[in-house]
Amino acid sequence: MTVGTKKFPVGVLPYVAHRSHAMPASIYIAAEGGRWWLSFASEDPDVTMPGRDADATTEQIAEDLRHLSPNQFSERTLGGAGA
Repeated sequence: MTVGTKKFPVGVLPYVAHRSHAMPASIYIAAEGGRWWLSFASEDPDVTMPGRDADATTEQIAEDLRHLSPNQFSERTLGGAGA
């Protein structure tokens, strides 16, 4: 992933997706303790259901996460987990 703009280039940040995803709607990059962190938000077609409002989608996400073990939960919610 190329970071920065044409006028203010930062460089290239290697990125390997741990699962397929849509084009991110937003990206957040941070450096902490000498490590780089990348997080982003994108729609998940398995969760975002046509014709359902935001509250129903949020409830579906919560229901899907509720049944996970602590390790499974971390893997799905913390992009840096296990890296």
